[in-house]
Amino acid sequence: MHPKRTARRLLPWATVLTLGVLALTTNGRAQPPDKDPKGPVSAVTIDKTGALIVPLGGLVSFDPKLEEAPTDIVVSRDDPQRLFIYSKLAGEALCLNNQRATIRVARLSNVYGVNPHSHNFLPTLIRNALTTGRITLSLDPSSAKDYVAVDDVVAALPEIARRGRHRLYNVASGVNTTAGEIVDRITAHTRAQALWQPGAPKIVSAAIDVTRLSSELPVRHGSILSDLPDLVEMTKRELVIR
Repeated sequence: MHPKRTARRLLPWATVLTLGVLALTTNGRAQPPDKDPKGPVSAVTIDKTGALIVPLGGLVSFDPKLEEAPTDIVVSRDDPQRLFIYSKLAGEALCLNNQRATIRVARLSNVYGVNPHSHNFLPTLIRNALTTGRITLSLDPSSAKDYVAVDDVVAALPEIARRGRHRLYNVASGVNTTAGEIVDRITAHTRAQALWQPGAPKIVSAAIDVTRLSSELPVRHGSILSDLPDLVEMTKRELVIR
């Protein structure tokens, strides 16, 4: 991770990177797409790429081999994230329902970068290790999920817009990393103490297939474990810890 390139804030799912087509609205209603998706663009053209990329976060996992999301998605009424999940499902369905091939969806996994004051999992671990010398965790060390560097996301999205041949891409590292591996790397660089709650739940996310992205486009898949030393040092500087 390049210290000068790392963004301090993560990309929200609703961020729309517009590289070509901007949908027009009239009286609050979107203009319908052209009948021929390969025909002339009837919307405002911002540049020559002709692509609209909508990055969507990775809380909802789908089979990466499917071109479109499954039609049957079960979301518990008790899930505190249900509104967030519904909004992402609606956003992806809206994009894929449009017949224009240049409207593409990027499914982001868990994006990380230098964000010292965030309450997300990774920034909280690093901040607590640096400021209190202690990390308290309420999950099993073998819990695992995919992490992708914000630098890699920022590099991948324009490539998808300019050169992508499909409408749907997983933007991820393609490798799950356990909480235990992350904590071990943080404590090794901070000398903080890790306290694991006994009997905490084990949460393992399904592995994310990045074959399509890797085979089509020249993108980097960084490693969170390799990037952690730089993340710790940059966070230390941001927090002005000596």
